[in-house]
Amino acid sequence: PNHTYLQYHGFVLDENTHDCAMFSIEVNQQDVRRLNMNSNDVRRKMREGGFNSGIQTFCVGGGGKSLEQDHRLRAWLAIKFGRDSSAYSEVVGDFKGLLEERLSSYPDEESYDDESKGHVALKLVGQEKTMI
Repeated sequence: PNHTYLQYHGFVLDENTHDCAMFSIEVNQQDVRRLNMNSNDVRRKMREGGFNSGIQTFCVGGGGKSLEQDHRLRAWLAIKFGRDSSAYSEVVGDFKGLLEERLSSYPDEESYDDESKGHVALKLVGQEKTMI
């Protein structure tokens, strides 16, 4: 994926069939309180799902798996949002909300100054916005 090329080599590819947007999703104490759950119950669900950390990273869009294909992502979303099932229909709205939040965090392209516009990191941002 291009985020790896940028991090380790300082460039991104224009045409990368394996590209995806790296997406980290955290289950934290705020989620536990929002769900009105016990922390131990949430940790148990995480362990049962094979998750050993409160932050999970997924490769979405582009060459990554779709939400329908990615059972780990759906399972993580079900834990984060307190869903009874990790079925696509149960978590798709939650995932769309996270995507909208991510897209709104990107800077507006019109705010870039002329010197910044060609920067490789901004190229990656543009590619991620397209994939998401």
